[in-house]
Amino acid sequence: MRDYLLFGQYLRKEGLVLDADVIKARMHQKESNRLIGDRLIAKGWLSEYDVQKILIVQEENMSRFGEIAIKLELLKSDQVDDVLSESDHEYVHFGEALVAIDAISKNIKDEKLKEFESLCKSDDPKVSRITLF
Repeated sequence: MRDYLLFGQYLRKEGLVLDADVIKARMHQKESNRLIGDRLIAKGWLSEYDVQKILIVQEENMSRFGEIAIKLELLKSDQVDDVLSESDHEYVHFGEALVAIDAISKNIKDEKLKEFESLCKSDDPKVSRITLF
């Protein structure tokens, strides 16, 4: 997927959600989704200091949190896999958050997500220049 093409922006352009809906859905995600660092602290595998150190490195090189933790020898790959596996089962995705706050129906979310994913995978040069900002 292209980094600049976001589902919320796509839905706004389609006239299906408002800016306020996007903000409310993002807030729902923030409340529902625990960050990987918080999960690792809760397991006792990292300290708050370790998490902050990883976040600083992440800001500098835009790598994934778990990859950095492994590279810094703070975690083993099986620990990262374990926490990511847990996160996948509990994570509220943006479209699901929109449904949870009653901004759109599940059927519309599913339909528009398929369209959106299709656009993101397109090799059509017109699509690659789409900016929804």
